Amino acid sequence: MADIVGVRFKRAGKIYDFDPAGIELEVGDYVVVKTARGQELGKVVIALGQVLDGEVTKELKPVVRKAEPEDMEQAEELEAKEANALAECAKLIAKFRLPMKLLSAEYNLDGTRLTFFL
Repeated sequence: MADIVGVRFKRAGKIYDFDPAGIELEVGDYVVVKTARGQELGKVVIALGQVLDGEVTKELKPVVRKAEPEDMEQAEELEAKEANALAECAKLIAKFRLPMKLLSAEYNLDGTRLTFFL
C-alpha cells in the first residue's frame, strides 16, 4: 500500500498526487513540493489515503514540508511581482506586434523561474 495526498496549486486547478513522506497532513494544509518547475506551494485538497501499489502509475514525488509562515510571505511577494512581469510582457507583445494573448504569469516558490501562460 502507498500513502498519497492530493495537492492543488491553483484555485480551480488540476489535483496532483504526492507522497506525504511521513508528514502528518490534513485537508487545507499548505505544503511545499518539488515539481518540474522547482519548489511550489500547494494546498492539500484530498486527505491522506492509501492506494494499492498497482494503482500508482508512476513514482510519486514527496512533499518537502508543511508550508511555514516564510513560505506564505514569499508566495505573496512573488504574486505582486507577477503582476509587474505580466504588465512588462504585455508591453513587449504590443511593441513587437506578436500574435499572442497573454493569460497569466507565475513564479515558482523560490523565485528562480517565471512562467508566462499564453
